[in-house]
Amino acid sequence: MRTKYGEITIGKIIIALFLIAFPTSLFTGVWGDGDEFGEVLNLPIKDYFIGFSIYIICWITGFVMKLLDFSRKVNVPGFGVNTDKDKDILKIKKKGYFIYYQGSGWNPKKNECRHLNDNVVTSMDRIFYTYGPPFGEIWEFESGVVHWFGMILVMGLVTWTVCVGLPFAVLAMVYSFFF
Repeated sequence: MRTKYGEITIGKIIIALFLIAFPTSLFTGVWGDGDEFGEVLNLPIKDYFIGFSIYIICWITGFVMKLLDFSRKVNVPGFGVNTDKDKDILKIKKKGYFIYYQGSGWNPKKNECRHLNDNVVTSMDRIFYTYGPPFGEIWEFESGVVHWFGMILVMGLVTWTVCVGLPFAVLAMVYSFFF
């Protein structure tokens, strides 16, 4: 089925579910009550819910970081998107095509998609044009399923590690040094 989120197929759904289930099981194994990692399958459902919640929090953090990067409203030097491709995105929107990775529309059909506003380029349009839809190419790290369900998670994990984990680690080292 072809949508603005990509061509959704069973294979892409299976890969997306794997890319969600594997980190969730890792977070569950780290967070759970089991003594060994092999006991992940025997944990109560609340531990799986906590692992999935950690996945969702990290994914949302990575997605917000990506939205901030593509937003034009942030006026920090060196931060924000280059708007050179906005003319191409407007051409694609006016013809009624789906906005896919770098304008590759998989045999685009005119007036296939009805955009709410053909005259404005949003941050999501820029993200879809740059990285493709969530169910685009399967194994591309720069676009498609692996990017949306794996790499955005990694971006959120790195953000949490640098902004929260690293300061706590430094504070713990300083505390253990003095006390």
